[in-house]
Amino acid sequence: MNEQRKVTRIAGWIAAREAEIDRLAADMARQEAVRQRYRHNLGAMQRLYDDCAAATGAALPMLAQNQAGYRQTLLDAVTQLRAALKVQEDNLEVGRALLAAKTLRCEVWRRELDRRRRALDLARRRSEQRAQDELAAQAWRRTSA
Repeated sequence: MNEQRKVTRIAGWIAAREAEIDRLAADMARQEAVRQRYRHNLGAMQRLYDDCAAATGAALPMLAQNQAGYRQTLLDAVTQLRAALKVQEDNLEVGRALLAAKTLRCEVWRRELDRRRRALDLARRRSEQRAQDELAAQAWRRTSA
């Protein structure tokens, strides 16, 4: 029965780890959505900057100064967004590695659980066979006596 308890505990442990893996996978999906949003926003801001830089033929000095300030602000925002995207991608990469490691470890334990279940089933069948053999031997002894 001790082995049965071990199998039950391992099964419970695996179920908990699978739930943790599911949570990690959902978190990874959320992080991927944030990364895609950052990429989209970065592309839109880069297009704004490019469009603004292309329209530099301002005749009025005040307008040119305003436009230069706007371009600088856009450039700063693009730089900050690129830095945030880099951090997000790094976090995503770390999360993917963690998810892969946890999935691999869970798979190893799943295989161990299957091995132990097969061994437990084999031990049960052997025990049942011994009991059947003993009953058959007793019946044979009674009939031959």
